[in-house]
Amino acid sequence: MTIIRLTGLLASLILLVTTGPVAAMTVDDTRDYTNGGVDTYFIPPATAAVPNPKATEPYYRYRDQDWDWAHSAIGGAISAASLTITAWDVDNATGDSTPDFEIDSIQIKSGLTWHTLGNLKGASNEFSDTTFDLSGWFSEVNAGLMVRILIDRDLTNTPFWGASLDRSVLSVTTDLNPVPIPAAVWLFATAIAGLAGFGRRKTNT
Repeated sequence: MTIIRLTGLLASLILLVTTGPVAAMTVDDTRDYTNGGVDTYFIPPATAAVPNPKATEPYYRYRDQDWDWAHSAIGGAISAASLTITAWDVDNATGDSTPDFEIDSIQIKSGLTWHTLGNLKGASNEFSDTTFDLSGWFSEVNAGLMVRILIDRDLTNTPFWGASLDRSVLSVTTDLNPVPIPAAVWLFATAIAGLAGFGRRKTNT
């Protein structure tokens, strides 16, 4: 009876380990002036030569000065992903596309096509964060997300609006595989099963 109870207990333990809840892990991939890549214009630290880079070209950019960057590929089964852009001097409190406001659009690339996620939100002469949901774009995140900004898309504005970007943060939640069962557990299970079989044979004789 004891061996049977142990066998049932061990079977339940193995089932729990192999079919238990899948763990989740969040990974952030940040692009800024340190790692944005060639021809990217994230705001660098102030220097004597450029004391206010956020308001100085080429970091402060206008219409027809669009640019793009790439995030690292993040593998695994993704359950959630978002992109947060930190920008300065975005004159659009709601992020909508109403004319006579600054319209700075963020796009991502899928294949050969660029798709608009939405517009940046923010006030004049202030830093602001805009977060975009990437549900439906997990394969692009797996491959390495390509992002670009289209600056001042309301082409009727005179003079042109401008903005500068501080950083781009890709946040991804991935599902991890269940923890493997140690070899010792399998060995113990085999021994218990053998003893149970031996006990049954002895009872039948």
